[in-house]
Amino acid sequence: MSNLEETNNAKQTGLTPIILFFLLTFAISWGWSFLIYFLPDVYYAQSYGSVIGILATLFVGIQAFGPTIAAIITTIYFEGKNGLKQYAKSLTKFRVKYYWYLLVFFLPIFAYSSPIIVNIAIGNPSNNDYFNTNLWGITFATITSNLFFAALAEEPGWRGFALPKMNRHFRPIISGIAIGVIWAFWHLLHYVLGGRDWSSFPQFIFTVTVISCIYTWIYLKTKSIPLMVIFHVMHNLTNTVFINYHNPLWGGLTYFAILVVILLFDSKNLLKKP
Repeated sequence: MSNLEETNNAKQTGLTPIILFFLLTFAISWGWSFLIYFLPDVYYAQSYGSVIGILATLFVGIQAFGPTIAAIITTIYFEGKNGLKQYAKSLTKFRVKYYWYLLVFFLPIFAYSSPIIVNIAIGNPSNNDYFNTNLWGITFATITSNLFFAALAEEPGWRGFALPKMNRHFRPIISGIAIGVIWAFWHLLHYVLGGRDWSSFPQFIFTVTVISCIYTWIYLKTKSIPLMVIFHVMHNLTNTVFINYHNPLWGGLTYFAILVVILLFDSKNLLKKP
């Protein structure tokens, strides 16, 4: 084997692609966010009601695609066109057992609605309007934004690229935790520039990290990125609805209970050696 071949193999199998991916993800997303911060007219022009509004929405939304753009750049750099073809092919696995689609669709609903149902069962009147769908705030714009500027923008990077690469070096549970923490801190600008309540950030890190481990388990069982996309959309939508009814920490704790059950009954997948 020549020195060049050894170097190429080291590039593809070492940690360097993973590190570069994370660095590019933050550089692209945070760099674009700071750019938009100094273009407030563009930011406030976002809407789905006019051509200008849609163009402004697309322009601002580029920052959300940091993980996917970083994955594409890293794949091209280390693996070339053939690697990019294989990467693109890995993103299109739709043929999985039907119950996995049901799981990713209903699991977030279960996680966030369970505390509300418990409150209703014990007679808490503040949750009686939970069944009033007019108060849920789910619109076409909400669904579209979560599909394109969250799930499709992120999942080809986090689960399509980073997770399988990291699983070559670490146990899946470690990969899931690491990606979850990084994923949570990637959202930090929502608190710095977006005005989110800082007191909720520890809870956000906990919930995102737990969910990342559940994503990891589903990915190990299916290798399907479309499932990851659906799970991401449903999590965001249910969080949007149910956050009005209880502390989001309860949703995170429910997810944690689900993760514990997974570890009890199928630990061999999440804990297996790389």
